[in-house]
Amino acid sequence: MSSFSAGRQIDYRVDRLIANAYNGDETMTLTQTDYIILAYLAGGPEHGYRLIERMKEDNLDAIVGFSVPNVYHALRKLHAQGAVGLKVKKNKSRPDQKIYSLNDLGRHVLEGFLEDDLIFGQQIRFRSDMIFPLADKIGIDGAGVKKAIEKRLESLSSDLLEIQDAWREAETAEQKSSPISEIAIRHRIRFLKNEIDFYKKTFKELK
Repeated sequence: MSSFSAGRQIDYRVDRLIANAYNGDETMTLTQTDYIILAYLAGGPEHGYRLIERMKEDNLDAIVGFSVPNVYHALRKLHAQGAVGLKVKKNKSRPDQKIYSLNDLGRHVLEGFLEDDLIFGQQIRFRSDMIFPLADKIGIDGAGVKKAIEKRLESLSSDLLEIQDAWREAETAEQKSSPISEIAIRHRIRFLKNEIDFYKKTFKELK
């Protein structure tokens, strides 16, 4: 196959990935976790567990939020789609090691990141906000709503402490965070403080 034909085939597969995302096919939707994984693999092949360690070292769990099962699910999905390669290293005394790598399709997908309107056009929705329109319908009184707000405040305060601790650790670490990473952390801190302020004011307004 010529390089031109191979390129056309890759472009078609990338278009299919994006198109299926718009058509609501969850198995093909490109999520922020997918892009993060592709970006890390752009630096070279990596074991799944080491990939997760690197993401945690960069405080990504505090900035965008991810779970270990979610990362492994994304790796399996990206491999099935053909965006990520996989080699299995056999071990006699330990479980087999899976080494993931970025292939041509994954590289093309990553290059198209800035064109993915689904990522940049996301609307922020909070599941906890469902308490407000549903309170009357399911018989929750003002005291119940205030209790729900207290639970939400507890969760937000915990998240804020966690990322502030991560920020302090990054500030004192030998290897400093990049300016871009610092922007993301500051944005997250400001967002959490604004959310806490909103819920505190709402709590006071409720009778």
